[in-house]
Amino acid sequence: MQITGMYVDKSELEKFGNMLKSRIEVLTSEIYDYAGEEFNINSPKQLGNILFEKLSLPHGKKLRVVIQQILMY
Repeated sequence: MQITGMYVDKSELEKFGNMLKSRIEVLTSEIYDYAGEEFNINSPKQLGNILFEKLSLPHGKKLRVVIQQILMY
């Protein structure tokens, strides 16, 4: 059995990982600021409460209509 691999520059990969990590931190902070509170972004239930109850974003059929209207412009 043969193992195939590829060359990876470890320092470049670490730099890229650090850049992604800091970008995620910035985006997470922006989400919390917009929502007005911290919550578990990875929780569908908590995310749904923020988006649809607190921020009153449209959902279901209403959301489809809004997306269609946006795409028409």
